[in-house]
Amino acid sequence: MDINEIFTLYKNSTFNSVDDTFKISEKNIPKKVLALQITLGNLATLSNCCEFIKSNEFTSNTSILNEYLSCLNFIFSIGLDIGIDNLNFSISESTAPIYDQFLDVYVDINDFINFRTEDQFYTLLESFFTIGKSLNISIADICDMYNLKSKNNLS
Repeated sequence: MDINEIFTLYKNSTFNSVDDTFKISEKNIPKKVLALQITLGNLATLSNCCEFIKSNEFTSNTSILNEYLSCLNFIFSIGLDIGIDNLNFSISESTAPIYDQFLDVYVDINDFINFRTEDQFYTLLESFFTIGKSLNISIADICDMYNLKSKNNLS
């Protein structure tokens, strides 16, 4: 399965219609971007990527994957808001420390806010998937979680 198939899973799932914040609308982009920034901060905290803020509690891989998916849902929703229908890019590897990768995503979010172009969206999405790779989150993990959540929402 590739990234475009995950995007299709998202579009066909109930994740993008759970509440009014996920409805497709250009006017909701600033709210979604703020929610993305907050959720991204939560993901960074869970990943213990910053040596100054360490959690004393064990964080399960499932918790990190759930937070990662929450961020991805906001990014996909923003993509739909700007008219993205298909994804066409590749995930790159990064040798940068994970905290730098998180900072890069925040810079990409800021660039997207300022320009709102497809190119800026793809740069943001690519940077975010790079974090996923660094956190050992695979495309298969994402698909499995979407399928699991879809089955749970149907029950």
